[in-house]
Amino acid sequence: MPKVVRIGIVVAWIQAALGVVAVATGEPALIPLCVLMVVAAIGIQRGNASTAFGYALFQGAQVAVSAIVVSRAAGGLAAAQVASIGIALAVGILFVAVGLSLDGRDGVTRGMLPWLLASGCLVGSFACFEPFAIPTGAMEDTILIGDKILVQLFPRPSVQRFDIVVIRYPIDHRQTFVKRVVGLPGDRLKLVNKQLVLNGKALTEPYALHKLEYLDSYRDNFPSDPNTPLFPPAVEMLDKNVANGEVVVPQGKYFVLGDNRDQSLDSRYWGFVSEVELIGKPVLVYGSRDRSTDDLVSGTLSFGRVRWSRIFKRL
Repeated sequence: MPKVVRIGIVVAWIQAALGVVAVATGEPALIPLCVLMVVAAIGIQRGNASTAFGYALFQGAQVAVSAIVVSRAAGGLAAAQVASIGIALAVGILFVAVGLSLDGRDGVTRGMLPWLLASGCLVGSFACFEPFAIPTGAMEDTILIGDKILVQLFPRPSVQRFDIVVIRYPIDHRQTFVKRVVGLPGDRLKLVNKQLVLNGKALTEPYALHKLEYLDSYRDNFPSDPNTPLFPPAVEMLDKNVANGEVVVPQGKYFVLGDNRDQSLDSRYWGFVSEVELIGKPVLVYGSRDRSTDDLVSGTLSFGRVRWSRIFKRL
């Protein structure tokens, strides 16, 4: 057996083992990928050239996915992304070499269709959806710190009142926030003793959480005189978009709040969200671990308790 084939078999089984470990430790969304890795390892060990070429194609699809992710990032290329692209390229080249070494014993095209479909599904999924990890509790208890959510980007979903959305933070587009849309263009709204009043009607919001018992003169009775420094867009909102004690949402803008109303940095403090700042709508929680905000923000490697009951929860 050629040396490159032996190396390929080892690499394939290492990847499969890492996939099994990931699934077993609370990443069930990786089950399809794990199955593909095991199938690839078995096929290559049996000397199947089409499996080697197919797995090389799948590695190329992962490079394409990384390129999609990088194109969406506002903060530039991270070291982890560079490493991911480099590893996928190296492994892809390795399995092309493995396929060439095995080609004398097995046809190149036989068995390639499943790998073409798998690669297309992978790229298509990332073209239509994007994963996000939640580092803060502003949307508790709807979305928790440590949740991993899948967000629909395409086809671009229409935004309805009370939808949960992922947005680019209007003050710094390198950051992304998850909030709930409570005001569409033309809506009038205010908060009275923590209760949302929309277009003259006091609403019952089962998703809204109030963890602090005391009333804050600005946060809980909004709009009113600020008791804390605001970002300039919020100052402009209070100056130009308040009528009869209510905020009036202008055309092309949205007013958003966190479900954890007492501990959320939202439109009360930085103003409206524009159409171009809307990224997409979360569709489900695909993973969840009980981790701290500090670990998630800093990127510290830690493994919190898996919240199995939240996995695949629809949003």
